[in-house]
Amino acid sequence: AFYIEGCAPTIHSCIARSNGNATASLPAPNAESHQLSDGGAGFYLSYSGSEIRDCEASNNSAVDGSGVYVYRGSPTLRNMVVSENYAEHYGGGVMLFETQCHLMSSEISRNYALKDAGGLNIHKGNPTIGPDIQVVGNTAGDDGGGIRMWWTHAELTAVTIDSNQCLDSGGGVYVYEGAPLMVDCTLLRNRAQIDGGAFYLDSTLATAVRFYIQDNVAAGRGGAALVRFGDPSLRDGEMKGNIARQGGGVT
Repeated sequence: AFYIEGCAPTIHSCIARSNGNATASLPAPNAESHQLSDGGAGFYLSYSGSEIRDCEASNNSAVDGSGVYVYRGSPTLRNMVVSENYAEHYGGGVMLFETQCHLMSSEISRNYALKDAGGLNIHKGNPTIGPDIQVVGNTAGDDGGGIRMWWTHAELTAVTIDSNQCLDSGGGVYVYEGAPLMVDCTLLRNRAQIDGGAFYLDSTLATAVRFYIQDNVAAGRGGAALVRFGDPSLRDGEMKGNIARQGGGVT
């Protein structure tokens, strides 16, 4: 729908719907039923400083970042609704790749990724996420039902991650390496078919401060969090009512 490269237009009150998509109902884990674009079927931004506000990206299909794909640059995304998009690989709703994007006051909901990051995929870069972000009801075929972060120093503030699920690990958030910072974040009712109902922290220096983690489920280990290698810091938080076969709290 929107392809923006090397410039900084302001886009507001626009809808990008059903682009790169041959079917009407999503999410559907059958990639063969979709005509896929490479990325950002709704909004694709490359080396851009754009402001996009009060816009919707829904029911789009792509290989990565189906609703919104940001490649480098430092755009601002405000009051966005990114919902019911489908990705064959990563980032059912949003892909942030090596960017300093600022995403705030937005909803990322009911998106599907056949591989990782049902809602939001953050790959490298230093984006700012929040405040007032809702990541709700997203699904990943592998890791990171709500959010997946790889090699990033992202800062997330006042983000609610609720009712996401994945078929592998990190029902709410999956973090690999990097040193992201999460402040005042809430993780509720997320589910992992293997480990880490809310958090899966692998080889990372991630920090979570003033967090609230409740009613998350892992079929394997770590209902609230599974920590594997690295040296993450979890402080000034509360974990309540989380369930796992081994380590309902933190493993």
